[in-house]
Amino acid sequence: MGEETKREVPEKLIRLMDDYLAIISCRDKAIKSMFKAKRAIYYAKEALRVKAEFWGKISKLYPEITTGDWHYNPIEKKVFPGKAE
Repeated sequence: MGEETKREVPEKLIRLMDDYLAIISCRDKAIKSMFKAKRAIYYAKEALRVKAEFWGKISKLYPEITTGDWHYNPIEKKVFPGKAE
């Protein structure tokens, strides 16, 4: 994938996506616990909210991102079109 198609993600949005990834991890751990169904539901809803906020802010920053399939690479801290790496 060419570097010209990858877009930088500002630090504030990187922290937001880091929150999303942490919430997903907590959700997955809660799902595995027999007594944590309500907690798993809470984390799932929170993850959806944070993810929507992240992509909403990214689409305002880069209007061309509103179309197509875009992904976030947590190692490079960039968003890119196409299939996830």
